[in-house]
Amino acid sequence: MREVSALEQAIRLLLLPSAVRAMQEAPLPGDVEFLFRILAREPDAESRAVALSNKSIEKIRQAAEFYVCQIVLTPSASPRRVLGAEQGGSRQAMRQNMALLLRWLHPDHDFGVENRQALFDRVVRAWTLVRTQTDPVQQRPDRQMARVFRYGPVSAPPYARAPHFGTAR
Repeated sequence: MREVSALEQAIRLLLLPSAVRAMQEAPLPGDVEFLFRILAREPDAESRAVALSNKSIEKIRQAAEFYVCQIVLTPSASPRRVLGAEQGGSRQAMRQNMALLLRWLHPDHDFGVENRQALFDRVVRAWTLVRTQTDPVQQRPDRQMARVFRYGPVSAPPYARAPHFGTAR
């Protein structure tokens, strides 16, 4: 049985938005980078997508944007997922995906993306976490890394001091 491509999943999701939850829990398709290329407005990717799907480029862009926002760039996604790679993704592939996403989300381009700054920051933060990982951190399960991504590293609570009201009389 062949794997469903990212473009096919994006078009299905646009037609059936109730499938968001199931797709968020499923692994990303291997060719999710193709959607990033469409969103970055690469002409080769756009013409290939039109040929593969027989849909208009506007509909394809709408489906790709909906898929990426709802499935890839969710607040609960791990940094690797935000960068379009699951556990086995190479650092070079994640860097290339980051560049494509940032080209799409860049403030100089007006592609009509809602919450552009929040998504831009999420991609940058994901890359920063992936780039600065050390060997012990890479051994963490993806769920723990997602927690660190959302809330920051776990640290000790700040030292609480009793209020000082002066000297007792």
